[in-house]
Formats: sequence, structure tokens, C-alpha cells
Amino acid sequence: MEKETWATKKAGVSEMSPLLGIAEVARLLAVSKITVRRKVSAGELPCIRLTKGGPMRFDLRDVEKFVQQHRA
Repeated sequence: MEKETWATKKAGVSEMSPLLGIAEVARLLAVSKITVRRKVSAGELPCIRLTKGGPMRFDLRDVEKFVQQHRA
């Protein structure tokens, strides 16, 4: 069962997931940062930018979903 806090209730989400940086995602996927950027550009991996042109952040759930979809 997911834990609901005042912040998640106010935001209308059931649980907040950690945001990862591009280097962390590259390390988790065992690829380069360039490859992660290419996957984002191709629309295969969603990312969040908190400001226009700012650093990419990735929801852990999106990264997990990407891994499930691309298992060999």
C-alpha cells in the first residue's frame, strides 16, 4: 500500500518518486550520458526539466518502465 503524505495529497499524486540526474540514469542503464540524451530526443525516455534548457531530471518509475520495455 502506498503511503500518502500531505504533499502528495495536495499535489494530487499517490506517491512521489525520486528524480534522478542524467549521470545516475546513465550509470543505472550502463550507457553513456550521450545515449541517454539520444533516448530522450527519440521520445523513448521521458525527462523533466524544471526550467527551460535546465538540467534533465528523470522519474525513477519512467526509468524502470524503460528497462522493462527494453529487456533483451
